[in-house]
Amino acid sequence: MKHIFGKTGCWLFVLLTALCSQRLLAIETQYITEALTVYLHGGPSKQHRIIGAVKAGDPVTVLTVDQEKQFAQIQDRKGRTAWVSLDHLTQQPSLKSRLPKLEEQVTQLTSQLQTVNSDWHRRTAAFQQQAAAREQQLQKFQQENSQLTEQLGALQKRLQGLKQQANEQQRQLYWEWFRHGGIVAGAGVLLGLILPAIATRRRHRDRWMN
Repeated sequence: MKHIFGKTGCWLFVLLTALCSQRLLAIETQYITEALTVYLHGGPSKQHRIIGAVKAGDPVTVLTVDQEKQFAQIQDRKGRTAWVSLDHLTQQPSLKSRLPKLEEQVTQLTSQLQTVNSDWHRRTAAFQQQAAAREQQLQKFQQENSQLTEQLGALQKRLQGLKQQANEQQRQLYWEWFRHGGIVAGAGVLLGLILPAIATRRRHRDRWMN
């Protein structure tokens, strides 16, 4: 009896192992592939009758997987339990379901790009304003420098004229000094000639009177 029960237990273990390998309990959410319509079957093969259909991209809950027949038992959003081929299941959401998220990402990126462009334009406008202000300041400095250069030239010309005028006045002063000196010198010579003659005449007159 023990030998029979031992063999029976062994066979039960092998049978359970085979069943588990054929139908794996894998409760997870997957998605119907991009096929337009996927039919739901009453059993794990296409020979079982069709009990409904699901649309591409619909999320379904995988209850059991039959690896041998490549079918999975699923439950759709309506609560229906049926079998579909593994070829019609994918772990990636469909493009239809991902499209709103992609559009949202595009909207966010567009908003960020607009913000960046707005900031760039604002900084560019500020830089241009600063450049224009510096250009105006540079032009103002150039004009002031030109005016100062003209004033400096005029002052140099005036200074040169004053120097010439001073030299001319100095020459005239020297000439006046020379002329006055000559007059004084001539008067001294005349006095030197006249005074001795007067003295000589007085002596002769005094002698004659005596």
